[in-house]
Amino acid sequence: KREENKRNGGVKRRGRPRGLPAKYKKVSREATLVDEMEDPAPSLRKMADVLQHITKHYQAGPKSRKERGWLRINKNTMTKEVMSTILSKKPKCGPVPPGEVVVRVAVFHPTKSDKTQEILILGSQKLIDLKNAIDCITENILVEQEGDEIPCIHSSYFYINRTFYDYIAPGDSEPLSQRITTWAKQKEKEGEIRFRRLRNRKMENVRVVDLDIQLGAHYHFCHAIDENHTIIFTEIRFHDAFDPQDRGAYPLDVFKWQEKMRKCCSCAVNHAQLVIYGDKLSASNPAYYCEMCHKAFHKDSQGNDIYLDYHVHPYTHD
Repeated sequence: KREENKRNGGVKRRGRPRGLPAKYKKVSREATLVDEMEDPAPSLRKMADVLQHITKHYQAGPKSRKERGWLRINKNTMTKEVMSTILSKKPKCGPVPPGEVVVRVAVFHPTKSDKTQEILILGSQKLIDLKNAIDCITENILVEQEGDEIPCIHSSYFYINRTFYDYIAPGDSEPLSQRITTWAKQKEKEGEIRFRRLRNRKMENVRVVDLDIQLGAHYHFCHAIDENHTIIFTEIRFHDAFDPQDRGAYPLDVFKWQEKMRKCCSCAVNHAQLVIYGDKLSASNPAYYCEMCHKAFHKDSQGNDIYLDYHVHPYTHD
């Protein structure tokens, strides 16, 4: 029996056999390379089959959960349908002139290390156009003025290579960087060399192409008094035929992170509309409520506040 098993290539066991049949024995690398050089058609046919399989799935669309893996994309990236909708809402300002420069700017969250936005902007556009294209939740807070709710416009600045590019909002008497430059001048008088040659310019008068920047370097954007974003210039290239051809399409968002909205902590059905700090009736601090649950918890039948020792702010998203 043992001799017969040896002739058959090993003892038959439940586990792995001791020996392998002759057709599975190790083949030298030289012989394999010779076979591939003599007949390269099998590898080409295999590549063609894979490409045909992928094309079939893209044309037919995902059917099952397994097939949806072929079409898995980043939810934050703008798809063709979303991009066409955005471009249809942009104003028409004429074609982009030849030789125009396109700059890609990445904007990061003020407290996290997450990228929140990527913007394409033309080199001939002003720095204030880039400032207006940066989307932040603090710019969406509404304030009451003469009975109407209007957006609160804040002063801001870019800090790029020892230069403050300021925007002074209506109603503000001095730029947001004034305190920093005053402090730096005082340090310079005391003999601090690192605070020399700080300059101020208005971002309305500066084009993007005139900036002295380095790809991949971290620069600074500050607005709403103390909201600080890191911005990185990731790409500089010429405008080509694959870009939107109308000037009105720029600045253009090509990436935007997925906004997360909390549910109401009371009903857990509606999206939260208010965030409350220091509320004694809430199980957490801060607490998130919809309008209906907030009125039920904090107002009487006549609509008057039951108590006022808490702070309420509008909630948009995280």
